[in-house]
Amino acid sequence: MRPRVSSGLEGSPMSKSFVLLFVSVIVLGACGREASAPAADPSASEETQGVLQAAQEAQKAAPRPTTAEPVDVCAMLSKEDVEAEVGPLASDPSVDSAAGSFLGGCTFVTANGAAINVSARPAHEYEGTVEYATRRGPAEKVADVGTEAVFTKVGLFVKYDDAPYFIQVLAAKTPGVWDKELSAELAKKLKR
Repeated sequence: MRPRVSSGLEGSPMSKSFVLLFVSVIVLGACGREASAPAADPSASEETQGVLQAAQEAQKAAPRPTTAEPVDVCAMLSKEDVEAEVGPLASDPSVDSAAGSFLGGCTFVTANGAAINVSARPAHEYEGTVEYATRRGPAEKVADVGTEAVFTKVGLFVKYDDAPYFIQVLAAKTPGVWDKELSAELAKKLKR
């Protein structure tokens, strides 16, 4: 059995408070979303209330992550390329404006109900987005699309090593049923 090395703080209220503060600052600093620090509990000790207040102040002071420039996704995929895959569109593509870490998108809809949505998000969110998407089901690797591409129950995610964004393609010939092959073919037609 190995001897235990002690910092002298195990179990002390100070070590517990430090760990709580450290975890709160790391979690709050790492999140790109708006989050709120835990509210002070009136029944908590004065020391715990102080730690919670420090976490709230750290959250307010933490710099927000910057997002990449908006991406004109509609310029990446022509109406003609989409119509070659799914038939005539019911109307012109609609532009989905950038907001927060959503860098832009474009939606195509046909008269028979086929729908395609292509959107861009910051490249540094790729792994986290794919990990989150795989909570709904497994990811299937897709060859010959971008640097890396995976298809999940929530669409195709395409990573490019030379771009500050990744692309998500949601393509359905039948409403609500995402089509892996169609998504991949459309992703290959993107003009970046």
